[in-house]
Amino acid sequence: MGAKLKTTNLEYAPSLNWLLALAAAGLAMVFAVRNWAYPPLLGLLFGALTGGIATLNLAPHETYLRSLQARQVGRRTGLLIVAGQFLSLVWLWPALATNLGGRSANIGDIMAPALLSTLFSGLATLLVAIVAGIYGARQSGRISHWRPPAYLNQPADLHEDWVKEIRPVAANQFSPGANHDFGWYFEGELKESIRSLDELLAFLKKCEYVADRHLFMREDFWQHPVTFEQIRKGDCEDSALWAWRRFKELGYPAELVSGLFLETGTHHAWVNVLIDGQPFVCETTRKRSHPLIPLAEAAAAYRPFVSVDHEYNTFRYAGAAKRNVRKEKPTT
Repeated sequence: MGAKLKTTNLEYAPSLNWLLALAAAGLAMVFAVRNWAYPPLLGLLFGALTGGIATLNLAPHETYLRSLQARQVGRRTGLLIVAGQFLSLVWLWPALATNLGGRSANIGDIMAPALLSTLFSGLATLLVAIVAGIYGARQSGRISHWRPPAYLNQPADLHEDWVKEIRPVAANQFSPGANHDFGWYFEGELKESIRSLDELLAFLKKCEYVADRHLFMREDFWQHPVTFEQIRKGDCEDSALWAWRRFKELGYPAELVSGLFLETGTHHAWVNVLIDGQPFVCETTRKRSHPLIPLAEAAAAYRPFVSVDHEYNTFRYAGAAKRNVRKEKPTT
């Protein structure tokens, strides 16, 4: 069994962020209903508090990619708080009509505090997200000479194309069909029971290689692993995404890699995985031969461009400078 992984906040961040944002919006709404004079103050308080907690939960300490995620969280949190304020406005209307000395509710009496609350909460959340983004960018600069942990270091005798450095790499730089951040591919529950390495590899052998243009009528598209597991069809990117997620869930340090398969000169995706302390290339589209190839043997056949590991650290390889590829074909 490979080295077990440490859990990180990133694994739980999405659900926690939404929960915090919903709770803050709900509290702001409740207080607004109880006393309509408080929404501006409460909007500022809950906007800053929730935006801060949710953003810092994804605080970018290692790569600029995480600062991008932080800004996304900030925007989502702000939208939820704004929605809560408008819900409180709707709920508040009949109460105001009754409590304003018997006279009909004046639209100005209601809109002013609600709009101020919305403005304050949105600005507070945006400010926290921007600060986190700037911090992430500065951290990225500070670690430009950082070297990966020992388990990610490749053997010294590998080809120069395999030399890598940590760099900010967005998902769409892996492939035009990657339309979501990496965390999205870990959302949702995988139904297939995969409890061991053998079961993982056996499942891959049952899957059918189908190019995106035939399966989705699109030149390039990254399936969600839940979908891939259900239909058991897809190209190398789809099977590699699924395997990358499953390796992580089983406790194996793994990298999703995008690059070139030199035998055919086509774009390809695979997984680098550490098993019992030894690095392997997992060729997820292989059917007739074993999917796991010792990295020292496989390196000459592959030219990696970019990769992302199980903790969402992203890397750029020296081989990326030689990018000149065609769409991939399945390997055997």
